Amino acid sequence: MIKIKKLIESTNFGMAFMLEKKNKSVLDGDEIVIPQVGRMLYSQLKKNIEGKASDLAKIIKQGNYSKVSDRQLELLSHFVRVARAYQEGSKVPLETKFK
Repeated sequence: MIKIKKLIESTNFGMAFMLEKKNKSVLDGDEIVIPQVGRMLYSQLKKNIEGKASDLAKIIKQGNYSKVSDRQLELLSHFVRVARAYQEGSKVPLETKFK
């Protein structure tokens, strides 16, 4: 029986794909998995978080709170929690839901 982790590590694909963090730094070129969303580079994740936060700030500045959806807040929160988990080397959250 072949374990998936060993298979990925033995291929070139395993070099760029992060299953678990071995050191404390995250490089912009690291490919990470965002549960329930997909894969992207860490640099793309940072840019995505900045864009969503900027859009949210514009809506709040206008005082138009009805345009802020729960899904928008959940997605921003989920992206931030995933980025933080990769920086800290901790377990990545599978989902972020507000109840």
